[in-house]
Amino acid sequence: MANLDLELSLRQYVPWTIKKTLQERDLEFPFLIPKTDMVDYILPELESDPFKPIKASDMLNGNVRLKVLDLDTDVTYPMGLSQLRVDNMPGNYYLRDYWAQLMQDRQLQEGDVIGLYWDRSNHQFCFSVISLVQPRRSRARDS
Repeated sequence: MANLDLELSLRQYVPWTIKKTLQERDLEFPFLIPKTDMVDYILPELESDPFKPIKASDMLNGNVRLKVLDLDTDVTYPMGLSQLRVDNMPGNYYLRDYWAQLMQDRQLQEGDVIGLYWDRSNHQFCFSVISLVQPRRSRARDS
């Protein structure tokens, strides 16, 4: 008779395929998604989407439009996803357009940690703040 291992784990499920500690440039400029993370985790999801597949070549042309949902505030930001060429070779990927607005709305700063994953069923990126380098005061109390 075969032995079955039915050990349960209480570990929390962590969906983040991209987890990043923000640097100064991430707060004002398009968000760099490392090519390896994109190729290993995100592109397979985008390309195999049964309703709206996105090819890597579409991103080289800079014409991929998608949404980023902030799971903490339930606000959706329209963004572009593009891939830059470096010396005529495909380079890193970037979320652009309203990225800086998202950073400003959330009052994020260097050292904060964020997470992103592709939500295939809703055809969008999901975003969340995982940790803050220092606590923020709410805007309601600032006014």
